[in-house]
Amino acid sequence: MSKYMDADAPPEKRNILAASSTWPLGRLIGYPDDYSDPFYQLMHPNLVLPNLGINLFAEVNSGDTITLMTGTHANLQTRIANAAIHCTKEKGFDVNDIRGALVIYCAGCMLTIQSSMDKACHNLSRALGGCPFIGAHCFGEQGHFPMVGSKHGNLMFGTVVFT
Repeated sequence: MSKYMDADAPPEKRNILAASSTWPLGRLIGYPDDYSDPFYQLMHPNLVLPNLGINLFAEVNSGDTITLMTGTHANLQTRIANAAIHCTKEKGFDVNDIRGALVIYCAGCMLTIQSSMDKACHNLSRALGGCPFIGAHCFGEQGHFPMVGSKHGNLMFGTVVFT
């Protein structure tokens, strides 16, 4: 990251959007009763500022607990399929009940694994039993967070399964 730390460099030389996709910041949301792990709202850094602060695609408040998170290319290829599997199991559906799906997959995540998006799509197709699906890649997503409801987040994905 030191190559982005030249305060005199033009903004395009301090852009960390791609470099930070697998190293986002996470704001602690809390510890839901039915989960052992904490929930975090991801925040995607996009630019090192001239004062060497960072700009985020999210708001940070004084007193927020912020953690450096990490992800991998392999994780980004499998998480959307895992979300579809979780969605069907949680609602008691069998894969044979699925008729299709609507998928939102963060554009930042997609750009990070662009050369292997076919693997992510293949994993999702397998999780959906080969049913058709349509997807969109957005910057800045809305998602459900346990205990707080719907909130803006970064590097998010979601699946709506139709039966």
